[in-house]
Amino acid sequence: MTRHLTGWACGVALAVALAAPQAPAQSDGLVERGVRAYQDVEFATAATLLRRALAGGLSDSERIQALAYLGAAEVLTGPRGRDSARAAFRQLTLFDPRHRPDPLVFPPQVLAVYEEVRRATKAILVEAPSEASFKPAVEGGGFAARLLATSSQEIEVRIGREDGTVVRTLYVGPVSDSLDVRWNGLDMDDGQVRSGRYVLSVTSRRSLSGPVVRVVQLPLRAELVAPDTLAPLPILPDSLLLPEQVSHSAGVGSLATGLLASGAAIVLPSLVANGTEPSGAQFVVAGALSVAGIAGFVREPGRVQRRNVAANAATRAEWQRRADAVQAENARRRDAVRLMVRVGPATVVDSLGEGP
Repeated sequence: MTRHLTGWACGVALAVALAAPQAPAQSDGLVERGVRAYQDVEFATAATLLRRALAGGLSDSERIQALAYLGAAEVLTGPRGRDSARAAFRQLTLFDPRHRPDPLVFPPQVLAVYEEVRRATKAILVEAPSEASFKPAVEGGGFAARLLATSSQEIEVRIGREDGTVVRTLYVGPVSDSLDVRWNGLDMDDGQVRSGRYVLSVTSRRSLSGPVVRVVQLPLRAELVAPDTLAPLPILPDSLLLPEQVSHSAGVGSLATGLLASGAAIVLPSLVANGTEPSGAQFVVAGALSVAGIAGFVREPGRVQRRNVAANAATRAEWQRRADAVQAENARRRDAVRLMVRVGPATVVDSLGEGP
């Protein structure tokens, strides 16, 4: 039997086998009247009033009180009321596994029936926050849930996908009272899960090898939330670097300058002196200038310009510093990924076919 639980209290999902939303409403004093009838030993009247009260809207505390007194009234009406008493106590046990009837209020025969029902009822109440945000795989972090058992039983707690695939097993073993389980956002291989829909399932058995008695399924919507990363720094363009060696064109310029200067040394004096023949000294000067130009042509290309080398080294170092800063920031942002888990209304599957 499947029932959807839509009641949430204080931001906590109560995965119990009780179908009605627990919203406070006016009970017209039916619970109080039923309790007074019980105290006046009018058990049939008390049972009638309390059933009417439970059919309406009650607060959690009123529902607990109404179920407790209804079960007690049915027990005290005699053997014909035992089945009704067990049904009321079963609902009470499922609604609040921690509840115990007050021995100062109820007689031993009522307490005995309640204890019999509680021990026979194998169910888990799951308390979980409506949402949780945490960094996957961090020690002490994760999505936490508290399991409250109606009685001693064997349970299996798993995170799975909607298709039934097991993502991670959180616990397998006995529980008699309460148990805290925690999911760190990883799968069975310790890999980070993807965004998507998952299910926290708690399976109850009477014994380790026994059949499944009850399953509570809590739907989870997981979403990985990460800050945007920075764009990587582009490759350092050559346009930002200075030439570190003298180019071939600079050598050609030296050669051309030397040849032009040597030619001028020979020609210009003749033009100025009205056709005078060039002297030996002029040829010596021209030769010297030519040699200087040739030397420049041979020596200039490939010459290291030390100032430019130093400037380029500083430019490259600054670019590398900025690239490392971007890489470090992106690593920090990727490391800051958080898993947001939102919890939906629980579903209860009773394999025994018994309603809560």
